[in-house]
Amino acid sequence: MKVLKSIVAIMSIMAIFVLALPSCGGEDDDFCKVSVTTTQGGIATASETEVMPGWEVTLTATPENGYRFVSWMVLGMEVSTENPYTTVITENTQFKAIFESENGAGDDQVDEILPDEGIAEEQIYTIEIKPEGAGEVSKTIYGMPLIW
Repeated sequence: MKVLKSIVAIMSIMAIFVLALPSCGGEDDDFCKVSVTTTQGGIATASETEVMPGWEVTLTATPENGYRFVSWMVLGMEVSTENPYTTVITENTQFKAIFESENGAGDDQVDEILPDEGIAEEQIYTIEIKPEGAGEVSKTIYGMPLIW
């Protein structure tokens, strides 16, 4: 009888825990979506593309010849330089693998990964590097270039 009560108590606690888990995509979607993009110079994959909140996902970046992996970014912020990188997913997340040329030159355009909601502005920075050391940095806001 004690064993049966213990099993019932454990199952009740598990049911409460499962009901308390956050939902990633709204009331009808209990799974968090994981996506991966890259800059020029390699490919990247996630071990899973849909997981329950609180589950781990491992990201792996593979550079092409002449490139090296630099970091993982989320919403324009660096989150790790580990490769492979294992993290706990608590919301829909888009990761970006950043690669750079082995001679130090990166992608000629750096773009921010914006969340699905809440950000009304898209910003694109373009960096032009010339061999003689001259160059310029430009910024585009709402499709209108600003050069300084």
